[in-house]
Amino acid sequence: MPLITLYHLMPSLEIAMPKRVRSDINSAAESKSPKKKARNDISVLSANTCGFDSSKWAKLEKIADDKQIDMVVMQEGPRPGVADDIIDSSIWDLYSASEYPDKDQLTIEGKKASYTFSQGKNYLTAVRKSSKKERGLSITAGHYKPTRSPRVCKLILGDNAPPKRDASKRVPKRPVSDDKVRLLGLRAPQALQLTVPGCQSVALFNYHAPQGSGSSVGYSGMDAKSGHDLMSEYMKDDGSAEHMLVGDQNAEVAALKSHYHGYDVISAGRKDKLSHAVCSSGLHAEKIDLDGAGDEFNSKGSKGCSDHSAYAFKFCIPETK
Repeated sequence: MPLITLYHLMPSLEIAMPKRVRSDINSAAESKSPKKKARNDISVLSANTCGFDSSKWAKLEKIADDKQIDMVVMQEGPRPGVADDIIDSSIWDLYSASEYPDKDQLTIEGKKASYTFSQGKNYLTAVRKSSKKERGLSITAGHYKPTRSPRVCKLILGDNAPPKRDASKRVPKRPVSDDKVRLLGLRAPQALQLTVPGCQSVALFNYHAPQGSGSSVGYSGMDAKSGHDLMSEYMKDDGSAEHMLVGDQNAEVAALKSHYHGYDVISAGRKDKLSHAVCSSGLHAEKIDLDGAGDEFNSKGSKGCSDHSAYAFKFCIPETK
């Protein structure tokens, strides 16, 4: 009987081992590969980018790539021309808007508001082209028109608001408060409309809440509360099925919840108590763990950083019934 040695067994071992190794490698690759998103699952990264430059965008884009983010929503963003020179247009579609309210929205009942904030800032939203193509995501620039909102008119005009007047009766007008009219001059949001085929519409408001001088408990600046008083009423009159207010809210969680009853709130993190997303409960919004990268963005003076934390969340647009 021939002697069987380890040498004779080696060929079979050489064949078997690569198969096992290949199987392990394939399993590992499958576990690490990104899961395909449902067409109505959308993810958003939000950041205040004061002093926007290429290093800040590089840091945000890395976070967006690592976490499969569909939209990057920025406050205190750059002028459109600056963004075009920095952000790759073959990857991202850009939507820009001014923080100025429209001029035709400053006057009500013959009284005109003045701009009540430092000027020259912009909003910028970057939407991944592949997300739009693969899932049919459509983004439309909306219009923020507070004087067309019955609830905002009621907030500003009180008993003089048109919806409460009976045309058959003569109702004496009361003086309109200048303090209320000035609400129209507060920093305006960027309004965007999100749609996916077969799903309900979503209104996204990219918002850098006003601050103003002084302070108020739970807010950064006296105007922050006034801004949310106005926005919460405006969102009630918006005709979209679902709503979200994303950005630098200059308000702490408890204060914010006092304005937006029934909404879910996603907060930035430990280093930033003022940045949040307010989302309709029907969107089932969930925070995305950025593994510390969001708080690292909050390091004013450091290259590629700002003075607020970046944060991200995902939501599911409900299907049309």
